[in-house]
Amino acid sequence: MKRFQITQRQACRTLNVHRNSIRYQPVVRDDEEELVKEIIELATNFGRKGYRMVTDILRNRGYKISYKKVARIWRREGLKRPKKQTKKRRIFGSDGNCVRLRAMHKNHGFKKQTLLFTLEISKPILTMIILQLLI
Repeated sequence: MKRFQITQRQACRTLNVHRNSIRYQPVVRDDEEELVKEIIELATNFGRKGYRMVTDILRNRGYKISYKKVARIWRREGLKRPKKQTKKRRIFGSDGNCVRLRAMHKNHGFKKQTLLFTLEISKPILTMIILQLLI
């Protein structure tokens, strides 16, 4: 502003920015580094927990912190929840037990086969998908 010889008020009005946002100095907590390390440690140890659950854990440990502060640190550090793993498909036997078919060798595939069960009146009542090893 000194270079162009205009006041801060005129520069902010020209750029359509509030002067408060120019003058703002962020307040840094005394235990900020310790808090960041704690959040990263919790995020790595508790895989599927998000920032809200981490906030609750920190509050139980004695920190006075809002979930918004934890969310800001979470984004700044690039933390993310890992993707939820899909459940593996299973095949059910006639006796009710559950057996997972394993691949016998590399690139061993499975095929889907649809069987249609009927009653004596020959109406379909149940369609089951059975995974069967390719032979």
